[in-house]
Amino acid sequence: MAATQFTVKKSSFVQCRRAVETQFEQSVEKDFVLPDYCPDIFRILKCRVYPRIISQSVNGDKAALELEALIKVLYLSENSGKINVLEQKMTYNKTIDLPADCKAPLIYAFPRVDYLNCRVINQRRLDVRGAVSVKAEVVCERKLDFITDAEGAGIQLRKSEVCFPAERSAAAKRITVIEELELGEAKPGVGAVIYSDCFAQCSEVKLISGKAVAKGEIKLDIAYIPQGTESSAVETMGFSVPFSQVIDIEGIDSESEISIDIVSAGCSIAVKSSAPRELECEIIMLMNCSAVKYTSGEAVTDAYSTLYECSCTSLEAAVPGKAERAREKADVSGALIYEDGSIASVSCCRCEAGSFTVRDGTVNGTVLISMIGTNSDGGAIYLENELSYEFDATGYDTEQLRVEAGDVSYQLTSDNGADVKAEIYLVMNRMPENSCTALSSIELDEENVIEKDDRFALKLYRMSEGEKLWDIAKRYKTSIQAMIDENDLSIDSPENGGMLLIPLTK
Repeated sequence: MAATQFTVKKSSFVQCRRAVETQFEQSVEKDFVLPDYCPDIFRILKCRVYPRIISQSVNGDKAALELEALIKVLYLSENSGKINVLEQKMTYNKTIDLPADCKAPLIYAFPRVDYLNCRVINQRRLDVRGAVSVKAEVVCERKLDFITDAEGAGIQLRKSEVCFPAERSAAAKRITVIEELELGEAKPGVGAVIYSDCFAQCSEVKLISGKAVAKGEIKLDIAYIPQGTESSAVETMGFSVPFSQVIDIEGIDSESEISIDIVSAGCSIAVKSSAPRELECEIIMLMNCSAVKYTSGEAVTDAYSTLYECSCTSLEAAVPGKAERAREKADVSGALIYEDGSIASVSCCRCEAGSFTVRDGTVNGTVLISMIGTNSDGGAIYLENELSYEFDATGYDTEQLRVEAGDVSYQLTSDNGADVKAEIYLVMNRMPENSCTALSSIELDEENVIEKDDRFALKLYRMSEGEKLWDIAKRYKTSIQAMIDENDLSIDSPENGGMLLIPLTK
């Protein structure tokens, strides 16, 4: 059979890859002048900046990010235990250039605080200086061709069953949920909000032609200073807010498998002046949606010819199997110590996911634990500690890793200490079990014909334990099926080795 009769069949799969990875820093500078209704500054309890991405979009070959830095200052006035709250918002815009071949892009941005200094100029003025940075990644798709079959020229193929992503659609959406909330009957009205945390998770996704309907729940927690008090009291309250959103995703249908990542981009609490127990909450969420259609088939993982020398080229990336989004929990433990006295009570304790790095399959990151309470004199105290964690991510694809903070618990262990335990969740894809490295090309050398000794039709060969028929057939350039037929085999190789007859025919 001539080499000219050699034919190759191919298919293609969708690969998601990190097309852009960049980082930028933004200075945070603010001169606070207290409004007339705020009391003088006696002591700064804590100054924090909370960076968050409140908008992200793609327009042509540009990706646009809008960063918000929320500065919060907690301070005490003289002869009062009441915590006073100052806050200011600063916004910044950043544009990222995308490569020309970036298809169906999704943006993943991770802001963090680099440093922050707060200096009291006088009793009515503060100077805040710091910097935040954002690590931004843009994930795009491309299609890679792989060989599924070949015929002619004595070609021998080793194949593997695969279930691969044949089509992908992506969409991003910024949604706003406005909800009116009411405090519990036993709770006092809100004077000032110290912090608000919100976390959203989908519980149900329904697919119809060109649209996905996502339903879920937003968990909202707030800590606040009660209205009309001069004490150091701090109250907390939790809410659950349902949401339902329709997301337009071109090309999806009931056969698509969808994953939705939701990041909270901020939560604003407005208190009604006439009814301080009634709140208006505005929650902003950024949603990244990816819908994939999978196809089952075979991929050629190795090949050789019984007639000609040939060379094979493997794909630079494995043909992936069916991806599965996982949300893995990790526990972080540590301690908070009050150096200036004893802890009398704790009003609230929270955790925030910090920055993280991935190296050699291991995730290393930080979690910030903060606590508000009172000392033995009834004065307000603020404690915090940054704890480290390590997570073995072997078997996971960390390219689109996202880290979320969970619940935190504490136990007072002495007059001035507390043991804390926080939960964090790592959201990422599990590596598919049925991925394989397929061939992208097979090249025959027609001028280099394999010479065989016609004096022998068979060779007696003793297999080593664990040796595969494919490797033996490839070494002797004989047909794998001829070996199976000659030795009356129905399995790939004997378990403990054995004698084989190798047909030395073309």
